[in-house]
Amino acid sequence: MKYAPGICAVLISTVAVFAQTPSPVPAAKEAGRTLRFVTDFASPPFSFVERSKKIGFEIDLGQAIGRELGAGVLWIKRGFNLGTYESLLKTGAADAVINSISITPQRQRQFDFTVPYYRSGLAVAAIKDIDWNHTDFVNGLKDMQLGVLRRSTSYEWARKNLSAKRVNYYSPQRMAQALRDEQVFCILIDEDILKWVLHNNAYRFQEVERDLNHEYYGIAVRKGNTQLLSELNDALKRLDEKDIYDAIYEKWFTRRIDLPTRPSR
Repeated sequence: MKYAPGICAVLISTVAVFAQTPSPVPAAKEAGRTLRFVTDFASPPFSFVERSKKIGFEIDLGQAIGRELGAGVLWIKRGFNLGTYESLLKTGAADAVINSISITPQRQRQFDFTVPYYRSGLAVAAIKDIDWNHTDFVNGLKDMQLGVLRRSTSYEWARKNLSAKRVNYYSPQRMAQALRDEQVFCILIDEDILKWVLHNNAYRFQEVERDLNHEYYGIAVRKGNTQLLSELNDALKRLDEKDIYDAIYEKWFTRRIDLPTRPSR
């Protein structure tokens, strides 16, 4: 179906941040220990499957954390659903979730989060031959349809900042395909995800808005699991000090940065 004038799809990645202070005590290394991380493998370049291999920024980071703690890593695939993630952690079926989860006050009531491991920013893309009107976007895209990532903070951002009707999508890939097939007018998405889509697919997109919002991803653990939280924070800190985090970031985003820190409030 061809898009109607003014239809727009939106994807956002997310947050506000809550920093945990790393413990000065090195994490214990346990023989035969396995860390069970949950992710959806549907969010390139963070976690996805290519040629039957699990890859991505979060996959590399999780594996590096495992090595730092002297533990093996087991990946558990689950679609993005915070209720499911909370249940897995509470029942002991998983240890932590690393799946591009933005740290928000509401989510801090469900989970404890590590220090941030990624700072996101939002950008808008449209088909290259579209005459983009910045004023329409600033005015909230009134009477237009907006696509958001299901059960994500993108829905809340659109609700608070745009007056358009919100339509749910299940993955960044489906949103990009909708834009490619001219079923939608534009997409609002995390800038690094957008760059990945543009680089790895033959889509005729143009970036028309950028730097719209900033949020932070954290690794989620069961509420009250202070021991694991401390271990993960320590591991992230050491990976940063050893420049291992920087190298992983550069591999996936073509630039080196240090572990992000919470801005002053």
